[in-house]
Amino acid sequence: MKCINCGTDNKLKDRTANQGRCLKCNHPFAFEPTNMSNIKITDPFFAKAIADISANNTLFFTPKQLLYFLDNRLRSKSFPKFSWLFLYPTFRTS
Repeated sequence: MKCINCGTDNKLKDRTANQGRCLKCNHPFAFEPTNMSNIKITDPFFAKAIADISANNTLFFTPKQLLYFLDNRLRSKSFPKFSWLFLYPTFRTS
């Protein structure tokens, strides 16, 4: 996983040996994807989500907006485009 501070690629072995910190700059990692059960979130993914949701780098958003944005990002990565059409049951009117 790449460090969002310096861009160094840190392997799992290196991260665990350094108590979850970057080898080069000692910046702590917020997420460890190997410890997560079903959703894998990495530090670069979260940093990009915050950069995309903030308008003109103001970093102003509500927690509800952040959760909505992350949910959309994770859904788009786990399902192919337009697969949501098949998730909803068809309703028949009589």
